Amino acid sequence: MKKHIFLSISAVLGLVAVFATPTASAKSEYAKTLGVNSTVIKIDTAPVLNSIAQQWDIEAGQLLTIPLSVKDAEQDEFIMTGSVAGSTFSKMYPNVGTLLSTIDFQWTPAAAQVNKIYSITFMAKETKKIQRLASNKVSVRIRVWPAGNRNAASVNKLNVSTSVWKDGALTLTGNVVLNSLLTPTERQTFITKKLDLTVISGKNATDGTLIGTMPLTLDSKGNWIISLTVAPAPCDITLQYEGQSASRTVTGVTCTAMTAVTAASSSNDGFNMD
Repeated sequence: MKKHIFLSISAVLGLVAVFATPTASAKSEYAKTLGVNSTVIKIDTAPVLNSIAQQWDIEAGQLLTIPLSVKDAEQDEFIMTGSVAGSTFSKMYPNVGTLLSTIDFQWTPAAAQVNKIYSITFMAKETKKIQRLASNKVSVRIRVWPAGNRNAASVNKLNVSTSVWKDGALTLTGNVVLNSLLTPTERQTFITKKLDLTVISGKNATDGTLIGTMPLTLDSKGNWIISLTVAPAPCDITLQYEGQSASRTVTGVTCTAMTAVTAASSSNDGFNMD
C-alpha cells in the first residue's frame, strides 16, 4: 500500500525561514518571545600611534624630546618600544592639546654619537589585555651634530693639495670635506654661502703672520682654487676655514733652514771670551 506525504504551505515556509537571515528587529522580537536578554559583545581595537615628523636634529649634549601620542578607543594601558643607546621614555601623561595618552622619547646624545644618523621605529603595545594588541609603526631619523656653530659643524676637514709661488703670486688648491649629514639641498646652500678662508704665513696659526682673508668658492664636490699676491714669498702657509686648519710647504721658494752650528755662532756674536 503506497503512502503519500503531504507538506503544508506553512511547514514549507517554516523550513525556508530556518535558512533565511533574520533582521535585527526579528532577532529582538524572537529574544523577547524566548525571554532571553540580548548581549552586545565589545570588540577590542588596536591602539593608534599618531604621526610625527620623520626627521629630527640634535646637537651632542642637548636633550631631544619627541612626544608620542596614542589613540585607543578602550583607553587600554600600553608601553612604547623603540630606542637608541642612552635613550629613555617618560611616564605617561595626557597631552594638553589633544588629551591623548602621551609618552616622551628622551635622548641626550654623547660626543661619540656625533656625525651619525640614527633610525628608530616606535610602536605602542597594550599590556593588560589578553590580546595585547600593537599599534602601527612610526619611524624617525635623528641627525646628531657637533655642538656649536652649524657652519663649522658642516665641515669635516680642510685639505690643501698644492701651494705654488711664482712671479709674485701664491696659488693654492684644495678641497673641503663636507659633513655627510647634509642633505643635497643643505650641501648646496652651504656652498653658496662662500665663507671666508684665512691664509697665514707659517707652519701654524699661532706663530704665523696674516697674509689675507677672502671668500672661498667651492664647486659641487668641495674643490677650490685661490691666487693672491704675496711679497716676500712664504716658506710655509697655514689655512683656516670654519674651525678647520691645514698647513703646507710652498713650492717655488728657496728657504734655507738655520743649522745648529750657525745658530750657536750667531748667539755668540758681540761677546768676548777671556
